[in-house]
Amino acid sequence: MTTEDQPGTFRFTGDYHAAVATMARAMTETGGTIKKQQPENGVVEGTWRYGINPWGLCVTGQFRDEGGGTTAVTVRGGFKDAFSTVKAPREKAAQVMARFVELMGQQPSVSRGAGACAPRLGDCITPHRGKSKTTAALLALLLGGFGVHRFYLGTWGVGLLYLALLLVPGLGLLPALAETIRLFAMSEPAFDDRYNLRQVGAFHL
Repeated sequence: MTTEDQPGTFRFTGDYHAAVATMARAMTETGGTIKKQQPENGVVEGTWRYGINPWGLCVTGQFRDEGGGTTAVTVRGGFKDAFSTVKAPREKAAQVMARFVELMGQQPSVSRGAGACAPRLGDCITPHRGKSKTTAALLALLLGGFGVHRFYLGTWGVGLLYLALLLVPGLGLLPALAETIRLFAMSEPAFDDRYNLRQVGAFHL
């Protein structure tokens, strides 16, 4: 069973692993290539050709256990390692979600067994923000003294502090170097949990 909660978010009861496989099928049936399918992290990611980039457009399906036998899935589109400035990612995400819901409606309801639950991170579902760990780390390495990586991650308050540190020559380079190392060393699930799967505030570290 699926129910619509808000655009891009659906809740369902049933077999979680079957739903993950269904999301991957919905992506391939809409022309995508599966780049990541990780039930343990609740993530299915597909990519589509956009312009000359064969993997330029990315859509991520994010599953989260809400308890009580209910799983929420959000679908978000964006450009891989780039800023999303056009409506194409949103349209592709909507296309994938429509196909996913259609396929889920064709499946019989199946009780979820032990260990067949989506991950639970936080008390609410936040659509995947589509930020790239590699992009953030490279921005910290190349332009960290200006806080560009912080503006990219949405923590603009910390970015403004970096700009303020420019008044003292060289003072912003040390924290930028430390953040570069931290971002490169951070695992993908940890990065997603910190910057993609929750609301990020201006001064979020």
